[in-house]
Amino acid sequence: MIRTVPTLYSIVFTLIFTQSTWAEAPSCLMETKKSQVPSRRVDDSALLNQWDLNTNLGPEEIYAYKLYARLTGTGISLENPRFKRIVKLIRGKDFKQAAQIITAEEKFLEVRVRNFAAPFSSKDFSSTEPFNDLQALIVGVVRDELDARLILTGDFRYSAKPGLGLPAVSTSENDHYLKFEEGRYNYDTDLIQVSPQWENKDTAAGAFTSRAWAKVNFDAGTNRRSVKNAIEVFLCTPIDTWKTRAVPDMFVRRDVDRAPGGNPATYQNNCRSCHSIMDGLAGSFAKADFVNGAVTLNNDTITAKMNQNGNVYPEGYVTTDDSWTNLLIYNSAIDFGWRSEMTGQGIVTFAKMLAESKAYIKCLVQKVFTEVCGAGIN
Repeated sequence: MIRTVPTLYSIVFTLIFTQSTWAEAPSCLMETKKSQVPSRRVDDSALLNQWDLNTNLGPEEIYAYKLYARLTGTGISLENPRFKRIVKLIRGKDFKQAAQIITAEEKFLEVRVRNFAAPFSSKDFSSTEPFNDLQALIVGVVRDELDARLILTGDFRYSAKPGLGLPAVSTSENDHYLKFEEGRYNYDTDLIQVSPQWENKDTAAGAFTSRAWAKVNFDAGTNRRSVKNAIEVFLCTPIDTWKTRAVPDMFVRRDVDRAPGGNPATYQNNCRSCHSIMDGLAGSFAKADFVNGAVTLNNDTITAKMNQNGNVYPEGYVTTDDSWTNLLIYNSAIDFGWRSEMTGQGIVTFAKMLAESKAYIKCLVQKVFTEVCGAGIN
C-alpha cells in the first residue's frame, strides 16, 4: 500500500472545513485574538474585529471575510466581485471552492505561505527572516501542490524565471533571493522549478542541502546542530522532549568528556542523554559544511570538524563515513511513527526517514494551523 502525505494546500482545507455548515465553523475562523506567531505581515485581529463590529453584515459575509483574512493575511473590499462570489459559495456551503478562489490570490503565497516558510530557515524561528532558497522551496512546493515530503527529499530548487535581471543563484550568497524580495516579484508567476538543486553537486535532499539550512546548521560546530534542529523543526520535537539516558552511547564522539569536572556521573546523567542520539544520527551530515559563506557537500571526504578535539576522550567514536543509526527508537516515551529504515548512509536517506514518519505529517499540520489560525492545535 502506497502511503501519501497531503500537500500543504489540502492540509489547510482539511483544517478549515471540518464542519458541515458555516454556522458550525471551527474556532479557527472565529478566533479574533492576535496571532501568537511573530509576523512581518498583518495583524489578523485588526482585520477580523472590524467586521464583527459591522452589524450590517450577515453571518455568511463575516465568515467569508474571515476566511479570506485567514488564508491571505490581508483584507478585501466588500464590493470586490471575487468577495461577492466567495459569499455566494459560502451560502451554498461550497467551502472548498471558496477557499480555492482565495488561495489563488497572490497574497496567499506572498503573505500566508511566505510567513509559514520563513521560520524553517531562521536561527530563532522568526517569520521576518529574509527570503532565501529554503523559503522559496517551500513556497514552490505549496504553489505546485507537490507531495510535502519533497521539502526534505527533492532534487530541485525554486528561483526566479530568466529575464528578470536578478543575480545568479549561488551556493555562496543569497543575493538572488534578496533581490527577488526587494523587487516585489510575484511568487506565483515569477518563481520556477529548477532541477537539479545544484548543478555541481551530486547530493540533494531538499531543505537539508539548501544554502539557508547550511548557513544555520553547518556553520562551525560539529554538525550535531543539524540533527537537533531537523528533529525540532520538521518533527516539532525539541531536544528536551526526546533526550533519554536509556540509549547506548557507542556513537558518542571523542570530543565529549566522559567525566566533566572530574565527575563521570555528569556524563552518565546528563551528557549521554543527548549525545548518544545526536551522534548516532549526525553521521548523515559528515560530508556537509559551510565554509566562507558557501554550502559544501563533499562526496569523498569527511569534514574535519566531525573528528575535532579527539584528545578529550581518545576512546570515543571516530567518524569514518556518513553512515547513521537512529537510536530514538530506544525512547519508548515518544512515538515518531517511523516507517522506513532506521539506519542509512548520507543526508538523502536521513531526510527520507524523517519525511516518511508520521511525526513529519503531524508537525506540518501543527505549523499550518498555527500560521492560519494564530493558535496551537492539540
